[in-house]
Amino acid sequence: MIPLLPVSIDEAKNALRTAGEFVDITIVWVKKDNPQLRLDID
Repeated sequence: MIPLLPVSIDEAKNALRTAGEFVDITIVWVKKDNPQLRLDID
């Protein structure tokens, strides 16, 4: 399948990095709010 909106490799890498940062921040926020909750994201 051909992507509808092709992106460059650099754009894709930046998007993945940004998503990873978002997940890291979200995990810290959730642990702060509810320390007993475990998010097993690998």
